[in-house]
Amino acid sequence: MTCQSIIWGQTNSIYFTTYNAADGLTDNRVSSVYQDNRGFIWAGTLHGFNRFDGKNFKNFYPNQLLKKQGSGENTNVYFENKSNSLLCIIGNYKAFSFDTYSQKLSPISSLKNRITIHLHRLSPSEIAVSLRDTVQILSNDLKLKFELIPPLNKKEKAVYIRKFDAENYFVYTNKEYFLYNIKKKNFKRLSFPNLNKEMGPDELNFQYYDPEKKELYFSNYFWGLMKFSIDGELLYQWVDLVNFTYSNPNFTSFLIDPKEKNITWITGKKGVLQLNLKTKKIIDFDLQTAPTNGAKSNIVYQLLIDKENTLWAATDKGLVRKNRFANVLKIWEMTAESNSVFHGFVLANDQNVYSNAYFGQVYRIYPKAIGKWEILNGKVQTSFVLRDRSNLIMEEKNLSLLQYSLSHGSFSNFLNVGQYFPHSTEITLGIAHSNGDLWFSGNNNGGLLHLDKQSGKSSIYNSEFSSLTDDYFTCSTEDENGDLWFGSSHSTAIVHWKKKNNSFEEINLKEKLSSSNVIRSGVNALLSDENGNIWIGFDGSGLIKYTVSTSDLTFLLQNDGLPSNYIFSMTMDGKNRIWLSALGGLVCYLPWNNRIFVFNLKNGFPTESFENNGMIYDSEKNQIWLGAKGKVVAFIPEQLLSFQKKKITLYLDEFQVNGINQLKASYSNYNFKPDENSLQIRFGVLNLQSANDVEYSYRLRGDLDKWISINEQNQINFPNLSASSYQFELKARFKGEEKWFYLKKKLSFSIAQVWYKTIWFLVLIILFLGTIIYFIVHAYYLRKIEKQKALVEKQLAVQLERDRIAFDMHDDLGSGLTRITYLSEAGLQKKESKMELEKIQNASLELVQNMSELIWAMKVENDTILNLQGYIKNYANEYLESNDIDFSMKTFDLKTDVEINGEMRKNIFLIVKEALHNVVKHANCTKVEIKISLEKNLNIRIYDNGIGFNLDKDFGGNGLNNMRKRTEKLQGVFLIARNEGTEILLKFPISGEDRIK
Repeated sequence: MTCQSIIWGQTNSIYFTTYNAADGLTDNRVSSVYQDNRGFIWAGTLHGFNRFDGKNFKNFYPNQLLKKQGSGENTNVYFENKSNSLLCIIGNYKAFSFDTYSQKLSPISSLKNRITIHLHRLSPSEIAVSLRDTVQILSNDLKLKFELIPPLNKKEKAVYIRKFDAENYFVYTNKEYFLYNIKKKNFKRLSFPNLNKEMGPDELNFQYYDPEKKELYFSNYFWGLMKFSIDGELLYQWVDLVNFTYSNPNFTSFLIDPKEKNITWITGKKGVLQLNLKTKKIIDFDLQTAPTNGAKSNIVYQLLIDKENTLWAATDKGLVRKNRFANVLKIWEMTAESNSVFHGFVLANDQNVYSNAYFGQVYRIYPKAIGKWEILNGKVQTSFVLRDRSNLIMEEKNLSLLQYSLSHGSFSNFLNVGQYFPHSTEITLGIAHSNGDLWFSGNNNGGLLHLDKQSGKSSIYNSEFSSLTDDYFTCSTEDENGDLWFGSSHSTAIVHWKKKNNSFEEINLKEKLSSSNVIRSGVNALLSDENGNIWIGFDGSGLIKYTVSTSDLTFLLQNDGLPSNYIFSMTMDGKNRIWLSALGGLVCYLPWNNRIFVFNLKNGFPTESFENNGMIYDSEKNQIWLGAKGKVVAFIPEQLLSFQKKKITLYLDEFQVNGINQLKASYSNYNFKPDENSLQIRFGVLNLQSANDVEYSYRLRGDLDKWISINEQNQINFPNLSASSYQFELKARFKGEEKWFYLKKKLSFSIAQVWYKTIWFLVLIILFLGTIIYFIVHAYYLRKIEKQKALVEKQLAVQLERDRIAFDMHDDLGSGLTRITYLSEAGLQKKESKMELEKIQNASLELVQNMSELIWAMKVENDTILNLQGYIKNYANEYLESNDIDFSMKTFDLKTDVEINGEMRKNIFLIVKEALHNVVKHANCTKVEIKISLEKNLNIRIYDNGIGFNLDKDFGGNGLNNMRKRTEKLQGVFLIARNEGTEILLKFPISGEDRIK
């Protein structure tokens, strides 16, 4: 009966949890990982990329996003060049930006035709792009700043760059290394010689530059990890890392811990290493034993430390996360019972903990040495182990009880309970009362055996010797009065033993469970509290609080936040928090505010296999011991709860209108057309610390102002919304809790009304109909007035035209005829009248000419500029030639003639005519030039080479005054200048819009 050798359990496997295709990834091979500004984790895989919110993966497939098959789905995610713009390299080295709100993928124009090998955040304002033989530096808006082409000896190599300081960049391939000075714009080749002659010219993979110490770290498959000075001197070599492969130079395989600068994480084919750069100590973490739903591997491509200082690893078999609980959990891997669940715990006088697997061996666990344990007795196969003062009691076989002395470390026979349980084959329960009494139960109508410690009397209670109807019991608890409560895994009843009068009360919960629509099932665990309540853990009916004084039942079920309705064991810590082991996770329940905290594989807990396990609280050390499948776990409640940040960040995932995603970062200013009224809103919660189930409620202001509960549903459809302005609000909470968390930015949008239903349209219709009625009535009376007015205007126009003609004929014909009269009378009075008769002849000719001009002016078909130009030319040529004056005229050609009204045409001609008359009469010239041009205005220039005249003296004549008045009447400009003769300038607008300024 000696103890077996002590074994130290391996605990590294509990540090990591793996997510793969079974958990929702697009593929098991994860090549890259990144956390965006909102806190989402992004993972690139062979078949696309994925967004993780702590609970669910959302998948994005490049072929679908680009709407082009064969574009290549092998996706690597890098970082954001600006908020919500994630940079990726997809397929055959094509660079893209992905809008994380609208979820649209766009090519990077500056890299459109380039083979992009790698992207690196060089500084807050610079992005490095690794290409063949060269490297580009882009701004955050992805515009090219400059390009560096190192003097490589071997071309067609990928070039990488890192920033050393404000002036120097480290530019390198896997075999050649340079220092580039940005001010001097020159390259300096760096040399890192082989360690010894036996080492071949194998490549050095750059890993990290320490800017404070100016030291560089390189790795090599054969040489391990090495530290060099900037001058190429080898400072230290980690030979432990020989044969350790750094998988991909394009990703972070040497990651400095942001909180501890001397700690770095390294990737490779052997998993993940933690290296202390100061002490040079290495800790190896083997990912192959990490809990996972699929295949396992140690090939790691990239590392990430998120904003909560949690380590993530991209591997060829999934996305791996370092568990947050690793530093607060003490775990003993019980390899001898790897498939068994530990059932009970005893805190013994020797400061050790004793536990047994369910109907298995008894183990001594050393609390001060994590992982250290030993088997107490290989022959013992028991369902319980209990403490009887300074001894342990356990079943050996055939209902025989053994006693183990903690002080002497020896076994002895204690009691054979077969004499009390003649039909039983096993002992199903063994407990020690606080007064020292022992209680046992056996199957097959064994009932209960009570061994009174003080009197030594033994009593049996079962259906044969008492009123008990249950034939065996599997759990119990002692209340504040010293009473015992018993439960059975195959019955819904609980039995109350009253210490005061040594009597039993059987409480059948069957009817109450049925009336509450709860599945009837057996009792797995019992726990009493200081308030007179008995907490009952059911095998399928959840947790029920039985209030002894009122016989009331209070239910706590999966819908209230429990991971399941299957409860296996319970204990209460020093702050009256109830801890439950359940199917699907460990639960901490706060009865006073009904809050629930769940720990399981989804949020990084190392196990959730608690079937038929045990749990006990050590009040002296404020520590809980928990049994699980193949392992024992110990923790301090406050430390474990510190990781359960009960905070929810709500986010909108999609805002689809008629099947098209319209989501943008602002969540507001959405204006939709009347037919854009079928909306779908998808949302979720971002919480990488805890992935417990949540319940949602929403309200849509503008439709219904009350909150509507939708439980776990994370999508709402609004088909055929009416025209209005809306505001969507969302809130969520963890199940079983009262505190709500709200969507920070409310989603505001409006749907336009159909045009023929708008109030403006109705107003316009009323105004239109009123206007029609008004105009019909008004037109009726106006028609009569218009007819009369038209008649009057017609008569007036005729009269005015007659007056104008009369006025012209009076001016021209009247004066001519009067002159003929005077001349005729003079000729009659004289004998010799030849001269007078010639004058009469000339006057008659002039009168005829004036009559011709008058008729020309009155004809409408002559109302064009070309006609005016021709008429002036013919008149001037004839008139000046008759007076022996040379004449020339420059005109212009028009592709399309321009209309000019008759009144304006006539006045312009008369002004020119008067000007020519003055030239003949006063200029004493030999040459006259006329130039007519049409630009914005009609311009006429009349020049003679005569003697000119005195402007001050001669400008007051009637001829010049008439010319000026006619010009002003036409709103034109009349100018006279002396320039070796006389020059007259005339400008006339040809339309009302082109007035001379």
